[in-house]
Amino acid sequence: MNKEVGTATNGDGQGRWSEHEWWLIEQGQQRIKTKMPEVYATICRYAAKDKNVWRIVRMGLIGRPDCFWACEAGQVTGAPFTRFARAVEASRLMARFGCAHVCMIAGHGDLGGA
Repeated sequence: MNKEVGTATNGDGQGRWSEHEWWLIEQGQQRIKTKMPEVYATICRYAAKDKNVWRIVRMGLIGRPDCFWACEAGQVTGAPFTRFARAVEASRLMARFGCAHVCMIAGHGDLGGA
């Protein structure tokens, strides 16, 4: 993912991520880029309309719930959505029984087509 796009703040108003958080973000981004091409395309499509998407994805990659969760081709990344009844169970079922890909980004339902 493009580190130059979007805000660098971590969601708690801090201007920087910790060293460990950056490591988690980089690992997650590499997994998404190399093993989850449809998820990556979805993130890019949403980010083209709202640069805040990059920050939301990063927060999910460091484990903050209710921000970002995705699965594709047996790969799972992000943190579960917990504020919706049975969302964690639904996400596990999607990953287990197969969807081509699922990409959940807080505040972003359908932003329209590419």
